Amino acid sequence: MPLPLPDYLTAADLETPEKFYFNGVFKYAHSSVLSDGYSFGEIGLLTGSVRTAAAICLVNSYVLYCDKRSFVKILKEVEIKKIEKKIELIKNCIGNELPYHTLCSIALGF
Repeated sequence: MPLPLPDYLTAADLETPEKFYFNGVFKYAHSSVLSDGYSFGEIGLLTGSVRTAAAICLVNSYVLYCDKRSFVKILKEVEIKKIEKKIELIKNCIGNELPYHTLCSIALGF
């Protein structure tokens, strides 16, 4: 049975990755392996709660730190782009006769 990750890892722990394996198998419980472009830590960032997971890189990686204010700004921009795409779809289907705020309301509904 896999072990839970330790609550605290030292720099020395991270410099010796073989400590995380037993006979070539990762010995700690894990839920997923992330690929390029994926993110983690959103729950704690948005709710202010303590961490719910740990991340260990299996290969050399670049990691971007983002504070809450920047993350919310990025998230807002992404959501606005999604809504704008939905509005364009609605316009293509039913025309451009409806006011913009009505189109936004419809777009938020699906």
